[in-house]
Amino acid sequence: MGTIKRDDIIENCKKYLGRPYVWGGESMEEGGYDCSGLVYRVLQDSGFQVGRTTSQGYRAIGKEIPAGEQKKGDLLFFGNPDKATHVSICDVNGKMYESIGSSSNTKDNPGPGVTYSNITRRSDMIEVRTLFDDSGDKEPESGADKYQVGEEYTLQAEMKVRTGAGTNYRAKSYSELTADGKKHDSDRDGAVDAGTRITCKGVKTVGNDVWMQTPSGWIAAVYQGKTYIK
Repeated sequence: MGTIKRDDIIENCKKYLGRPYVWGGESMEEGGYDCSGLVYRVLQDSGFQVGRTTSQGYRAIGKEIPAGEQKKGDLLFFGNPDKATHVSICDVNGKMYESIGSSSNTKDNPGPGVTYSNITRRSDMIEVRTLFDDSGDKEPESGADKYQVGEEYTLQAEMKVRTGAGTNYRAKSYSELTADGKKHDSDRDGAVDAGTRITCKGVKTVGNDVWMQTPSGWIAAVYQGKTYIK
Protein backbone atom coordinates (compact mmCIF):
# COMPACT_ATOMS: atom_id res chain seq x y z
CA MET A 1 0.00 0.00 0.00
CA GLY A 2 1.36 3.44 -0.89
CA THR A 3 1.38 6.54 1.21
CA ILE A 4 -2.07 7.79 2.16
CA LYS A 5 -2.58 11.51 2.65
CA ARG A 6 -5.08 13.24 4.88
CA ASP A 7 -6.37 15.00 1.79
CA ASP A 8 -7.27 11.60 0.31
CA ILE A 9 -9.73 11.04 3.13
CA ILE A 10 -11.31 14.48 2.72
CA GLU A 11 -11.68 14.11 -1.04
CA ASN A 12 -13.35 10.76 -0.55
CA CYS A 13 -15.71 12.25 2.05
CA LYS A 14 -16.89 14.79 -0.51
CA LYS A 15 -18.05 12.01 -2.85
CA TYR A 16 -20.71 10.97 -0.36
CA LEU A 17 -22.19 14.39 0.43
CA GLY A 18 -25.95 14.31 0.11
CA ARG A 19 -26.25 10.52 0.32
CA PRO A 20 -29.14 9.50 2.62
CA TYR A 21 -28.88 7.93 6.06
CA VAL A 22 -30.04 4.35 6.54
CA TRP A 23 -29.48 2.57 9.84
CA GLY A 24 -26.84 -0.13 9.29
CA GLY A 25 -26.24 0.96 5.70
CA GLU A 26 -22.91 1.11 3.93
CA SER A 27 -23.95 1.42 0.27
CA MET A 28 -26.63 2.88 -1.98
CA GLU A 29 -27.79 -0.68 -2.65
CA GLU A 30 -28.90 -0.63 0.99
CA GLY A 31 -30.40 2.82 0.53
CA GLY A 32 -27.69 4.87 2.20
CA TYR A 33 -25.09 5.09 4.94
CA ASP A 34 -25.15 5.29 8.70
CA CYS A 35 -22.32 7.12 10.46
CA SER A 36 -20.00 4.12 10.75
CA GLY A 37 -20.93 2.94 7.26
CA LEU A 38 -19.73 6.29 5.90
CA VAL A 39 -16.45 6.01 7.81
CA TYR A 40 -15.97 2.46 6.55
CA ARG A 41 -16.47 3.43 2.91
CA VAL A 42 -14.29 6.54 3.09
CA LEU A 43 -11.41 4.72 4.77
CA GLN A 44 -11.67 1.83 2.32
CA ASP A 45 -11.73 4.24 -0.63
CA SER A 46 -8.66 5.97 0.78
CA GLY A 47 -6.67 2.73 1.02
CA PHE A 48 -6.99 1.79 4.69
CA GLN A 49 -7.69 -1.88 5.37
CA VAL A 50 -10.46 -1.66 7.94
CA GLY A 51 -13.42 -3.89 8.64
CA ARG A 52 -17.05 -2.87 8.84
CA THR A 53 -17.94 -2.25 12.45
CA THR A 54 -19.86 0.15 14.69
CA SER A 55 -18.94 3.58 16.00
CA GLN A 56 -17.71 1.88 19.17
CA GLY A 57 -15.76 -0.67 17.13
CA TYR A 58 -13.76 2.01 15.35
CA ARG A 59 -12.36 3.10 18.72
CA ALA A 60 -10.06 0.07 18.37
CA ILE A 61 -8.17 1.42 15.34
CA GLY A 62 -5.47 4.07 15.15
CA LYS A 63 -4.33 5.87 18.27
CA GLU A 64 -6.03 8.29 20.63
CA ILE A 65 -4.89 11.92 20.60
CA PRO A 66 -5.96 14.81 22.85
CA ALA A 67 -9.17 16.61 21.93
CA GLY A 68 -8.30 19.89 20.28
CA GLU A 69 -5.29 18.42 18.46
CA GLN A 70 -7.33 16.77 15.73
CA LYS A 71 -6.47 17.36 12.09
CA LYS A 72 -8.33 16.67 8.88
CA GLY A 73 -8.83 12.97 8.36
CA ASP A 74 -8.94 12.10 12.06
CA LEU A 75 -11.94 10.32 13.58
CA LEU A 76 -14.21 12.02 16.10
CA PHE A 77 -16.33 9.96 18.49
CA PHE A 78 -19.46 11.05 20.32
CA GLY A 79 -21.64 9.49 23.02
CA ASN A 80 -20.49 8.61 26.53
CA PRO A 81 -17.12 7.31 27.78
CA ASP A 82 -18.39 3.73 27.89
CA LYS A 83 -19.85 3.66 24.40
CA ALA A 84 -19.52 5.74 21.26
CA THR A 85 -22.86 6.18 19.52
CA HIS A 86 -21.67 8.37 16.64
CA VAL A 87 -18.48 8.78 14.61
CA SER A 88 -17.45 11.43 12.09
CA ILE A 89 -14.41 12.50 10.07
CA CYS A 90 -12.68 15.74 10.98
CA ASP A 91 -11.90 18.49 8.47
CA VAL A 92 -10.32 21.92 9.00
CA ASN A 93 -11.88 25.02 10.55
CA GLY A 94 -14.02 23.17 13.07
CA LYS A 95 -15.88 21.16 10.44
CA MET A 96 -16.60 17.46 10.06
CA TYR A 97 -18.17 15.03 7.62
CA GLU A 98 -20.87 12.87 9.16
CA SER A 99 -23.99 10.92 8.30
CA ILE A 100 -26.96 12.12 10.34
CA GLY A 101 -29.98 9.97 11.15
CA SER A 102 -31.41 7.53 13.66
CA SER A 103 -32.26 3.87 14.13
CA SER A 104 -35.73 4.55 12.71
CA ASN A 105 -34.31 5.43 9.29
CA THR A 106 -34.74 2.70 6.70
CA LYS A 107 -34.41 2.48 2.94
CA ASP A 108 -38.06 3.53 2.65
CA ASN A 109 -37.67 6.21 5.31
CA PRO A 110 -34.12 7.60 5.07
CA GLY A 111 -32.60 10.24 7.30
CA PRO A 112 -30.79 13.48 6.36
CA GLY A 113 -27.57 11.63 5.57
CA VAL A 114 -24.06 12.79 4.77
CA THR A 115 -23.46 16.43 5.64
CA TYR A 116 -20.64 18.91 6.22
CA SER A 117 -21.29 20.06 9.77
CA ASN A 118 -19.81 22.16 12.53
CA ILE A 119 -18.12 19.97 15.14
CA THR A 120 -19.87 22.07 17.77
CA ARG A 121 -23.19 20.73 16.49
CA ARG A 122 -22.66 18.08 19.15
CA SER A 123 -21.53 18.67 22.71
CA ASP A 124 -20.80 15.04 23.58
CA MET A 125 -17.45 14.36 21.90
CA ILE A 126 -15.63 11.71 23.93
CA GLU A 127 -12.55 10.77 21.91
CA VAL A 128 -10.35 11.66 18.95
CA ARG A 129 -8.34 9.03 17.10
CA THR A 130 -5.84 9.35 14.27
CA LEU A 131 -4.74 6.83 11.66
CA PHE A 132 -1.62 8.82 10.85
CA ASP A 133 1.82 9.13 12.36
CA ASP A 134 3.40 12.44 13.34
CA SER A 135 4.41 13.30 9.76
CA GLY A 136 0.73 13.78 8.99
CA ASP A 137 0.73 12.26 5.51
CA LYS A 138 2.13 8.79 6.06
CA GLU A 139 0.02 5.85 7.03
CA PRO A 140 1.19 4.31 10.30
CA GLU A 141 1.82 0.64 10.59
CA SER A 142 -1.49 -1.11 10.20
CA GLY A 143 -2.84 -4.50 9.36
CA ALA A 144 -0.19 -7.13 8.75
CA ASP A 145 2.63 -4.55 8.75
CA LYS A 146 2.64 -4.21 12.53
CA TYR A 147 3.42 -7.89 13.17
CA GLN A 148 6.89 -9.41 12.76
CA VAL A 149 7.73 -13.10 12.55
CA GLY A 150 9.60 -14.24 15.65
CA GLU A 151 8.29 -11.46 17.87
CA GLU A 152 6.03 -12.02 20.89
CA TYR A 153 2.62 -10.41 21.27
CA THR A 154 -0.23 -10.49 23.79
CA LEU A 155 -3.78 -11.74 23.27
CA GLN A 156 -6.31 -9.06 24.20
CA ALA A 157 -9.22 -11.51 24.48
CA GLU A 158 -9.83 -15.25 24.67
CA MET A 159 -9.48 -16.43 21.07
CA LYS A 160 -10.20 -19.60 19.14
CA VAL A 161 -7.31 -21.27 17.33
CA ARG A 162 -8.04 -22.36 13.76
CA THR A 163 -6.45 -24.77 11.32
CA GLY A 164 -5.91 -22.00 8.76
CA ALA A 165 -6.12 -18.25 8.27
CA GLY A 166 -9.79 -17.29 8.16
CA THR A 167 -13.17 -18.20 9.57
CA ASN A 168 -13.66 -20.73 6.79
CA TYR A 169 -11.19 -22.96 8.60
CA ARG A 170 -12.42 -24.98 11.55
CA ALA A 171 -11.60 -24.16 15.15
CA LYS A 172 -9.24 -26.57 16.86
CA SER A 173 -10.14 -28.60 19.92
CA TYR A 174 -8.18 -28.53 23.16
CA SER A 175 -6.47 -31.82 22.28
CA GLU A 176 -5.05 -30.31 19.08
CA LEU A 177 -3.22 -27.46 20.81
CA THR A 178 0.47 -27.64 21.63
CA ALA A 179 1.47 -28.49 25.19
CA ASP A 180 2.12 -24.81 25.85
CA GLY A 181 -1.18 -23.87 24.22
CA LYS A 182 -3.04 -26.23 26.54
CA LYS A 183 -1.48 -24.48 29.55
CA HIS A 184 -3.18 -21.28 28.42
CA ASP A 185 -6.59 -22.79 27.68
CA SER A 186 -8.02 -22.72 31.19
CA ASP A 187 -11.48 -23.96 30.27
CA ARG A 188 -10.19 -26.56 27.77
CA ASP A 189 -12.38 -25.36 24.92
CA GLY A 190 -9.67 -24.80 22.30
CA ALA A 191 -9.59 -21.04 22.91
CA VAL A 192 -6.39 -19.48 24.25
CA ASP A 193 -6.84 -17.23 27.29
CA ALA A 194 -6.64 -13.44 27.21
CA GLY A 195 -3.23 -12.19 28.34
CA THR A 196 -1.35 -15.12 26.81
CA ARG A 197 1.99 -14.24 25.23
CA ILE A 198 2.26 -15.78 21.77
CA THR A 199 5.06 -16.01 19.22
CA CYS A 200 4.33 -14.95 15.66
CA LYS A 201 5.20 -17.69 13.15
CA GLY A 202 3.55 -16.02 10.17
CA VAL A 203 1.01 -13.39 9.12
CA LYS A 204 -1.67 -13.47 6.45
CA THR A 205 -4.20 -10.87 5.32
CA VAL A 206 -7.65 -12.24 4.47
CA GLY A 207 -9.88 -9.51 3.07
CA ASN A 208 -9.79 -6.74 5.66
CA ASP A 209 -8.71 -9.08 8.46
CA VAL A 210 -5.25 -10.10 9.64
CA TRP A 211 -4.47 -13.59 10.92
CA MET A 212 -1.38 -14.66 12.86
CA GLN A 213 0.13 -18.12 12.76
CA THR A 214 1.12 -19.30 16.23
CA PRO A 215 2.67 -22.61 17.34
CA SER A 216 -0.84 -23.93 18.06
CA GLY A 217 -2.48 -22.63 14.88
CA TRP A 218 -4.01 -19.48 13.38
CA ILE A 219 -5.60 -16.73 15.49
CA ALA A 220 -7.38 -13.57 14.32
CA ALA A 221 -5.06 -10.64 15.06
CA VAL A 222 -7.29 -7.97 13.52
CA TYR A 223 -10.90 -8.96 12.83
CA GLN A 224 -13.75 -6.72 11.64
CA GLY A 225 -11.78 -3.63 12.55
CA LYS A 226 -10.85 -4.72 16.07
CA THR A 227 -7.33 -5.64 17.19
CA TYR A 228 -7.09 -8.82 19.24
CA ILE A 229 -3.31 -9.23 19.30
CA LYS A 230 -1.00 -6.42 20.44
